Amino acid sequence: METYYLEYEIIRNRRGLLGDVTSLLGMLGVNIVTVNGSSGNWRGFLLQGEAEKLNALRVALQHIDQKTEGSRVIGIRGMPRVGKTEASIAACVYANKRWVLVSSTIIRQNIRHCLSPEEMSDQCVFLIDGITSTSRGDRQHLDLVRQLLELPIPKIIEHPDILIRDGEVAKDIFDYVIELKHQLDDHIPVDTIASSISAFDIS
Repeated sequence: METYYLEYEIIRNRRGLLGDVTSLLGMLGVNIVTVNGSSGNWRGFLLQGEAEKLNALRVALQHIDQKTEGSRVIGIRGMPRVGKTEASIAACVYANKRWVLVSSTIIRQNIRHCLSPEEMSDQCVFLIDGITSTSRGDRQHLDLVRQLLELPIPKIIEHPDILIRDGEVAKDIFDYVIELKHQLDDHIPVDTIASSISAFDIS
């Protein structure tokens, strides 16, 4: 067991921020020994945990930008039926955001060609399935996807590898790429996923 001191500055204070931070530490298996309100917008934690988990936390924090608003693009990789769309929707609900399915395989194949003015709001999160968009989407749909990628509104994209490969989308648009797996050693073969989902037509 090792001990770290973590201190952060609150850029945008909101209800539940402390709970989010402590939940993250709990999911990593890191014990919070002391919570310290240093001064003003600064908060501190005395942490204790295994060296490997504390190091993983340190590396993750180094890749997080300062808590700024804007257009975050999050990619989610994973095999079929691992819960990518469900996790995305749950995250939107937890963040008190409205989720907008632009393309998806949940319930039935979903392809949007236009959005209402209410859906073009920063209170929404666009959910895009890279495989559905590139394999089933026509030119109008793909134009909509590219338009949405330019807007300062959060996006969650399932199967980002396929959207990069087949949708003429640059790799550097993604701020984060998350992998969902049943087991830690699960392999996520891009080509196999693409062909299996493309051949599976939900009517």
